[in-house]
Amino acid sequence: MPLLDGAMSATPEPIPRNSVLLDTDALRRVLPDAIVGDELRACGISIDSRTLEPGNLFVALRGGRDGHAFVGHAAARGAAGAIVERGRATAGIPCVEVDDPLTALARLAAARRDVFPGTVVAIGGAAGKTTTTMLTGVLLAEVAGPTHVTRGNQNNLLGVAMTILAASTAARAWVIECGTSRRGELLQIANIVRPDVSVLLNIAYEHVDGIGGIDAIAEEEGHLLRAARVEAIANAGDTRARLELQTSSARRSTFGRGGDVALLDVGPFGLRTKLRGEVHTVPLSIPGEAAALDACAALACAVAVGIDDSVLAAGAKRAFATVPAPPGRFATQDVRGVLIVDDCYNANPASVEASLSTARTLANRRGGRLIAVLADMLELGDVSVAEHGRIGALARREADVIILVGKRFTIEGAARARGPAEAADLASLAAERGDVVLVKGSRAMGLEATVVRLCR
Repeated sequence: MPLLDGAMSATPEPIPRNSVLLDTDALRRVLPDAIVGDELRACGISIDSRTLEPGNLFVALRGGRDGHAFVGHAAARGAAGAIVERGRATAGIPCVEVDDPLTALARLAAARRDVFPGTVVAIGGAAGKTTTTMLTGVLLAEVAGPTHVTRGNQNNLLGVAMTILAASTAARAWVIECGTSRRGELLQIANIVRPDVSVLLNIAYEHVDGIGGIDAIAEEEGHLLRAARVEAIANAGDTRARLELQTSSARRSTFGRGGDVALLDVGPFGLRTKLRGEVHTVPLSIPGEAAALDACAALACAVAVGIDDSVLAAGAKRAFATVPAPPGRFATQDVRGVLIVDDCYNANPASVEASLSTARTLANRRGGRLIAVLADMLELGDVSVAEHGRIGALARREADVIILVGKRFTIEGAARARGPAEAADLASLAAERGDVVLVKGSRAMGLEATVVRLCR
């Protein structure tokens, strides 16, 4: 059984735990500008005083709540020390004073990356990151050896740092999901991860409020490709991703329709792909073109790290045949003959477009209708009206019944629910045996409650 640590957990930890060993000398070496007070020795780094274990080093971060307010609680729970902002040291616990505790945490993660002798793969893009990360992880675990994979959706600067701190340096590979919601974040992440292989799945509108327009998004996503030390990989079918690929000084390759690892066909039970001239049929338990593209990206990663074609093809058939979709990312469940598609983890125009297309194909295969429960796509800034209009028009073409949650979609003939629970009730009333119910919206819209109620 291949050893895979991370994304396969059905109930992923919000923040992965770690057991990094640190002492005063190590902290001074990694954080040369820090003011290090009393001598300390720590095992593990924690950012949450509620789950901190005795001997951990507590990092006081600013977020929804200021972590400095909980340094005393961390000390009471047995923290070995705390990293705090300059001038905010607390009596009774050894403190390391820095300009920015998050930057200090990132430097500690980068230092751990420095001592990892294996291969690091970074996965980025507007949509499909988590599925591709999982598929790449199970594939490398099958054909290369023990692999550590991003747990859950910890793909921002903080999540990536904590993922690396938790990763085993005895693994053969790390597969790190890399996301962003603000300009410059992926450059910071790339400087920590320093990937051997980078993959850019697609470029599309995402987090416009924090990043900017499509050109700014392309530049932001391109940081991962430019950071690749061995090979940079991009989606052959995405014009902007191919342009960003040209900015990388690493070896370059593509995946997907017309790519070096080519997607030839997608069927109900898998895909046909061409690897260096040889055509292979690979089973894939996750349906649809988007998942097939993600599988090709995973195959391209394995090619990039030097896996032999025959080993890779056989390993992919074993690895992809039964792997489940990550929770909330096109995960399916049959409830009394109605297929519920839980794709409510998040939404942007590219991901909703892919989900509608795949769900329509599933409904056609089952001989049923597509019932689409759609909620607002958030963080689209000044393109929000246009993109909700464009995706709404697509939904009218693809879906037989549309149920809306929120205010941003205006689709003629659609029913509007007052919330996630009512959306589930309306879908239940409409659904008949053979139908497919797609539930898709931004995370803040709370459609998890719709899925739970439908499946109940």
